[in-house]
Amino acid sequence: MDISDVAAFVKVVQAGSFTQAARALEAPKSTISAKVAALEKRLGVTLLQRTTRKLNMTEAGESFFRACSQALAEIEEAENALAQSQSTPQGRLVVTAPVNLGRFIAQFLAGFLEKYPGIHVDLLLTNRYVDLIGEGVDVAIRGGTLKSSSLIAKRVATNESLVVASPGYAAKLKSLTHPRDLANYHCLRFAARNEWTFHKNGKAFVVPIQSRVSVDEFPTLQALAEEGLGLALIPNMLVHDALAEGRLVRVLADWKGETNSVSLVYPAQRYQHPKVRAFVDACAVALKAAYAPLSS
Repeated sequence: MDISDVAAFVKVVQAGSFTQAARALEAPKSTISAKVAALEKRLGVTLLQRTTRKLNMTEAGESFFRACSQALAEIEEAENALAQSQSTPQGRLVVTAPVNLGRFIAQFLAGFLEKYPGIHVDLLLTNRYVDLIGEGVDVAIRGGTLKSSSLIAKRVATNESLVVASPGYAAKLKSLTHPRDLANYHCLRFAARNEWTFHKNGKAFVVPIQSRVSVDEFPTLQALAEEGLGLALIPNMLVHDALAEGRLVRVLADWKGETNSVSLVYPAQRYQHPKVRAFVDACAVALKAAYAPLSS
């Protein structure tokens, strides 16, 4: 059944004539008449009795009108509700990010959720690669080189890692002026990586790293460095506060540490939901500020 035929019939009854219904629907009178006739033919009953002066519903027409007018009203209400939800950021939003960004996400969400009270966030902090579509995730914060996929990736910041140490340990680094000198000191490794890469004057310098300690998450790596157990290579945004408060100091500042991109990744959709658009736009600004170079 063509719902437009039903809508035409309901409008004719509500308007009181084919002429008024045609005006309301902005369609030719002949089109409205043809739709009602097609509906009657499909149902096998007469819905309207037409005279030159008056339009009357049959008993079957009255019953059909009551049911259809209510159904169409509910459809219109549902359409309006959907349109409203598509214009206002609201609903459940599933976000995934690396574990080390937990503090950043918490600080960001404090302001974001206050601005958008209709959004409810499910946060998945994990270092594993999450299948956004398969696991129903709306947005991911990812670092490094991204896998080629049908997902949209919005690069928002550059992450540079800095060599840091506690003030006490830094005082022992009298001869540390070049990355190759790292072989003479204790280094703390992330996830058992055995080399660090530095850049200067367009050239890369790779340094083998030996350490008595390796750890698979940055907050603990930073804590080890603050305890004076050695040098650590940590993303700049994670050590901003520690450097500002003097708990850590930067070492080999003349050398550019390892860098990679930070991106917001989300499934490609023809109509992007406002809650996703709002999160991506706001989080992009926050990430850019968080990863800004210390000298800026």
